[in-house]
Amino acid sequence: MSGCRALALLLLVSVLSAGCARVKPVSSPRPGPTAQVTTNKSTPEASLRFQMHASPGQGNHILPGAELSVTLDNCEGSNPLSRLHQETLSLPSTFALDTSGPALSLGAQRSVIESIVRREYKIGDSSSRTIEGSVTLQAQAATKAQFTLRWDELWEKNTLDAIQDGQIIASIPLTVLISARLVVVSTRAEPCPAQTITSSTEIDLPIVTGPQETPSAEEATPPTPGSDEAIALVGEYLEALGKGDMKGAYNLLHESYQARLSYEDYVEGYGPLVGIEVHSIEAMQAEQYKDIVRAGITIATRNQGKTSYADWGATFEVLVTRGKPPYQRSITQITMQRIQQD
Repeated sequence: MSGCRALALLLLVSVLSAGCARVKPVSSPRPGPTAQVTTNKSTPEASLRFQMHASPGQGNHILPGAELSVTLDNCEGSNPLSRLHQETLSLPSTFALDTSGPALSLGAQRSVIESIVRREYKIGDSSSRTIEGSVTLQAQAATKAQFTLRWDELWEKNTLDAIQDGQIIASIPLTVLISARLVVVSTRAEPCPAQTITSSTEIDLPIVTGPQETPSAEEATPPTPGSDEAIALVGEYLEALGKGDMKGAYNLLHESYQARLSYEDYVEGYGPLVGIEVHSIEAMQAEQYKDIVRAGITIATRNQGKTSYADWGATFEVLVTRGKPPYQRSITQITMQRIQQD
């Protein structure tokens, strides 16, 4: 009996042990290290963006384009004739990217880069665009004027920065053809055959009227072209006179010229002047620091309420003068020759 009891107790212990094993909770595993997501830095497309280094319109420069000629006939007119001349130009949507410099390959991003350039400079997706330009042309009475016009192309240099993780990793040089504008390069007026000019059109110019000598053939063909700055200086001088800006014109004269002619006498001498039309202007180099600029002009004067016109040939001696912006030059001598008409 005691043996049976011992056996029964052993069986009960075994059953209870098995039941406890079935309800024992399973413990959770200990946490391991967090996985790190690594970005492949050798692939620029992953986090690359592009940005203009400077806003468009900050670095324009001009390249002269093709020239064209326009004639304005006023042979039958008794008053100056003005006309607004308009032209259109088909301008290519041109820009150049220099991608040879960056160390990373940007071939896959080419379309994105071009899209940014077109958007920022507003040049669209077409291969060309139409530009309209206009200039005012004027011919004096009984003259035929021939104008040389030109389209000046406006280009800009900029840089497109490639930025990754907030850092500029490459800079791509960029050149863009922004637009073009129509300008008058030169004007040449020829009197009509029936034109006659009376002596009443002459004016007394202070220390400006020179000898009535015809330039020699050697002088008419300059061996070396003069500077653009000298031409611009004389052009500004004549424009100031034509607008009545006596102070502005006088300030463009060299101090030695001003010493010979006071400002009061200068203004008095140009009293009858009411306008100047420039027909042609050219420069030749006389010496290392001196240019000779010749201009063909028509001077309008008013005497006793009547306006008259006369053609003149003006010769300007222009000397390099440091400290005389914007051309670093000034006018040291002016001579003028009346052009007589048959």
